[in-house]
Amino acid sequence: MTKKQEHWLVALCSLLYFTSYFTRKNFAAVMVEMISIGLFDKESAGMIVSALFITYGAGQILSGFLGDRFSPSHLIVCGLALTTVCNLAMPHAAGKAWLCMVIWGVNGLAQALFWPPLVRLLSENLTHDGFVRANLVVTAAAHSATILIFLFTAFCLSFVDWRTAFYGPAVLSGAMLVLWLAGMRLLRPARKKSRQVQDPIKTEVIGGRQFMPLLLAAGLVPILLVIVLQGYLRDGIDAWLPTFFSEVFSQGSASSVLASVVLPIFAILSVYAAGALHRRFLRNEVVGALFFFALSLIVSLPLLLCMEWGHPAASVISLISVALFSGSMHALNFMLISCLPARFVRYGRAATTSGICNAATYIGSATASYGIALTANTLGWKATVLSWLGIAVLGLLACLLALRPYTRFLNKKEG
Repeated sequence: MTKKQEHWLVALCSLLYFTSYFTRKNFAAVMVEMISIGLFDKESAGMIVSALFITYGAGQILSGFLGDRFSPSHLIVCGLALTTVCNLAMPHAAGKAWLCMVIWGVNGLAQALFWPPLVRLLSENLTHDGFVRANLVVTAAAHSATILIFLFTAFCLSFVDWRTAFYGPAVLSGAMLVLWLAGMRLLRPARKKSRQVQDPIKTEVIGGRQFMPLLLAAGLVPILLVIVLQGYLRDGIDAWLPTFFSEVFSQGSASSVLASVVLPIFAILSVYAAGALHRRFLRNEVVGALFFFALSLIVSLPLLLCMEWGHPAASVISLISVALFSGSMHALNFMLISCLPARFVRYGRAATTSGICNAATYIGSATASYGIALTANTLGWKATVLSWLGIAVLGLLACLLALRPYTRFLNKKEG
């Protein structure tokens, strides 16, 4: 591929993942309005979000299997077509929680058809360094989509209605489908040629019977627990922040949704900070997880103090505190989902490890969507925030359990 063609491929993949987040995060953004006008209660809305996380997490494994055996471009086309239909259908199913769960669960499967095929496309057509740079651009595009979906939803709630928060993303995914087909047709000859010039990565591929003992020896059981817990906190807070601000600080739906724009901004900054810390100081992913869990506990203290403080500044301080807490989880996710699987590349098992870790993340995400709703409904928001701190403490303890075996694994690998 020429540099121009590589840039076009990266741009296409970035736009694809931007569209993925725009058509996946929109329900969480508009959920506060749908609850406030009586279409759902908090628990029903939480179950709808959980349905997407469950099918998305399980679909990652299926998508990885299919992505190695079929055309990744064709899988992406199927995903775009299906997510367009799901977003068009959601407004018509509103008020029927079971039907929305089915539609949004199907959307989760559609969304799962993007990432593994996208990774295959980039890794087959770019050098390793090019892939790393492309991954950063694609990640930034995803977080940018999160910012824009909250801004777009706030605009819809202020000037149109909540249905537009689904129709707008459906139009975007339809347009992305046309652009993807045109772009892949133009790049097909260059992609075929580039596969013939890639340098193979030397690995010591191990069999399935050897792989499981390797994972256990590396401390992956407590690491997976850490990943589940950070998934609960990361996606749970992201999904429920508008409702939290609406009910605790008496903010309107549009204002509460607008406040959520802060979270992806902090997420982008946190991932860049985590990358810099990892390269220069931390180097051990479990040490990094320990650091960010400890940081999350410290930055959450102002939130607890401000929840019962009647001063107008309380909501601003609380928002910054939640954003720092959420940012710590995004940084931790970068350590364990983006960096840790690469440690297994010499065994030819980086992709397998990545799939296992991603599945664990969405176990936590799915649990959070309903769990936070149930806790907030039965015990209130202060107890819910305290539960977040308890989960962070559990994560810290799990990191301590994993630290010695994982450090031993790294030293053996590097030795």
